[in-house]
Amino acid sequence: MDPLKQRFITTAILALLSVLPVFSQNTGTKEAVLNGDYYFEQQKYTVALDFYLSAFQKENINHYLSYQIGECYFNLPESKHLSLRYFHEATPNVSDRQSDITYAKGFAPVEAHLRLGEVYQQQNMLDSALQSYLDYKDLLKPTDKFNFEMANVKIQSIAIAKGLMANPLQIVETNLGPLINTRFSDYNPVVSADEKVLVYTSFWESADLIFMSRFENGAWGEPVDITKQLGSDGSFYTSAISSDGKDLYLVEQDDFNTEIYVSHFNDTAWGIMQKLNNKINSLSHESSVSVSADGNTLYFSSNRPGGFGSFDIYFSVKTDGEWDKPQNMGEIINTIYNEEAPYITPDGRQLFFCSEGHRNMGGMDIFYCTMLDDNNWTKPQNAGYPLNTTGDNLFYIPLKNGEVAYISKNGNGTFGRNDIYRIDFPINDLLQQALTEDEEMEKVNLEIESVRQNPPDTAVSYTVQIMALRKNLDVHYFKEFNNINVYECTDILYRFVTGNFSSFEKAKEMLGKALDYGYRDAFIRTIKSIPGKKL
Repeated sequence: MDPLKQRFITTAILALLSVLPVFSQNTGTKEAVLNGDYYFEQQKYTVALDFYLSAFQKENINHYLSYQIGECYFNLPESKHLSLRYFHEATPNVSDRQSDITYAKGFAPVEAHLRLGEVYQQQNMLDSALQSYLDYKDLLKPTDKFNFEMANVKIQSIAIAKGLMANPLQIVETNLGPLINTRFSDYNPVVSADEKVLVYTSFWESADLIFMSRFENGAWGEPVDITKQLGSDGSFYTSAISSDGKDLYLVEQDDFNTEIYVSHFNDTAWGIMQKLNNKINSLSHESSVSVSADGNTLYFSSNRPGGFGSFDIYFSVKTDGEWDKPQNMGEIINTIYNEEAPYITPDGRQLFFCSEGHRNMGGMDIFYCTMLDDNNWTKPQNAGYPLNTTGDNLFYIPLKNGEVAYISKNGNGTFGRNDIYRIDFPINDLLQQALTEDEEMEKVNLEIESVRQNPPDTAVSYTVQIMALRKNLDVHYFKEFNNINVYECTDILYRFVTGNFSSFEKAKEMLGKALDYGYRDAFIRTIKSIPGKKL
């Protein structure tokens, strides 16, 4: 089992924690940590974080606690960048012995170096990430073959990221505009082969709503909410649509067993979703699906037993109107890591999917492979930068043999958290960027040698964010502060910060002043975590 998923709490302690009182300001430090551990084990990271932070304020330093806080932030997508400071503070005191990983002993697990590297990598601090991965690998036991190989994959990803970022593809991204994209998160767009029907998911407050738009008179029309037509209770998301735009595939979000459904359009409205048969849906998770243009082959991702890794990609052929027993797509496509979101092009010749296990830049990357004349698939190839980044990249819908795609992303000029884009993609240009395995390993070794000889500066600098707004303000507005810096950020916000502190304690003093001045949303962050450029 992945050690990052394991927590070292016994059944007896869990039984004790289950009756602990709800946190109050009188709760002691040890009790707060125990409560935090309990909620962390339940994957309730926001609640656990409150307990851990209350304990952290009373501690000088505890590396176990720093690591736990880092893990909470890391598992909260909007706050992942805040984990950098805590993983950095956890790394000086790590242990590979399970018995040491407790609040009482104060050790963090060796995975603190791995997590620190992942956060550095997602913030494009690639040399620092590489150093952290090398530190992690040096601390592993020789018998820990799985994590040793994972460390090698992470190290390799740094060289891959640098190579792809140095040779970016000239893709053209077109935001579908404010009629489609809202102030909410709009994602998982599925589009018919003729690009006339668009169905997508939009997360409104506390439910996922399903919308449909038609392309008419040169533009996407007013979206129609079809959630009730489908029979969704707000827990389903779009996953695929048939080539003719009349069969819509959705996935039910469930912590225990996600399953695939289909709805059929009857010329005037969508029918109530029906669950696919139990050859497709299993007692495991089925997370994503796509269908061939002729409607006779289904591709989907599942973590059912018998695969090569956690999530593998499978396919099923329709026989007498029913989906037959799925077949694993094999080890050319599937690895010991996760493969998800398979999407077949309309001509059936290219398969796009997301993977943690091939030539990644970091996290999940988008890959594609081509079917040969003997029905075998070519070795998967990274879809390149900037389509892929050092973070997670998911759900890529290819059309026109891969030359056009639809995707959801957060970036400059978005109307909300995630917007839907149409992409013109030069897929043939990728062939010119392919490296042989020998060339790739040579690049990896050069990167390692460079970082070994010139260790990166991993010092953390803190600042206090006073405010974030959609429009810029004159710095004189903040008359209480002598030095205000303005950052124009990739999420279309302007962030106003003050101070550059090497000490967290100094930053806390400034935060106290900001709160006293009435800036109730002020908080401490690392300067490297600000997602934008200084004006």
